[in-house]
Amino acid sequence: MKEYRGGITVASVVVMGLALLLAAMLTQWSQVLLDQVHPPEHTLAVPAVTVLVMLLGITGLGSLLLRQQILTRAELLCVFFAMLFGVPLMTQGFWHRIVAIAGTIPRTGDFAKMDSFHDNLWPHGPNLLAAGFGGADVTIRGPHGFEEIEYQPGRRTSVLVLRGEGAARFRLPAELLPGEPHLVSVLLRPVELGAESAYYGRIYYDDDPQYEEVFRESRPAQVTFAQPKG
Repeated sequence: MKEYRGGITVASVVVMGLALLLAAMLTQWSQVLLDQVHPPEHTLAVPAVTVLVMLLGITGLGSLLLRQQILTRAELLCVFFAMLFGVPLMTQGFWHRIVAIAGTIPRTGDFAKMDSFHDNLWPHGPNLLAAGFGGADVTIRGPHGFEEIEYQPGRRTSVLVLRGEGAARFRLPAELLPGEPHLVSVLLRPVELGAESAYYGRIYYDDDPQYEEVFRESRPAQVTFAQPKG
């Protein structure tokens, strides 16, 4: 029976550390001494690929001379994985890219990315509307009905469907903290909208008749990677 070895071993960890050290030296040389900003930040970071090619040559030559495999494919894969992730993080990749972009996604309301990533990527408070429509003041006018739809692949639920001149209003109570940023989101699937049709969200403070309109749209449903059904 063939014996399989795991990818994370003492040998792969040692090689991983040495390879990352060499890649860091190449990054320092290319960015500081040669003033080349972009090589470590390419999709395939140049210092990482350079060290990986050198590593393949050394392991191949060693196996040829010693007649013994130095690193298995699984161990090499772990080293390659660490290199391709580690080198971009050595530059501005972590603080300028990962932290900044993850913090920008909710501030800009980029729901195409928010639907794909976990909420723990950015600091946030509790969901103020976690109870759903339990305490909502609901008003529905015109033709409507309830249908069970597949809103995501493999996930179905019963939703309100408006037809013709149908309209619906949902008023949800929430305790908002003054001065604190809040994110308002709603999942809709608008199709075949009329010329004057629109969907919007407003915030009313206590009993004040004045409101702040958070969003107002009349675009049809958009198909994205995270929402293939629209």
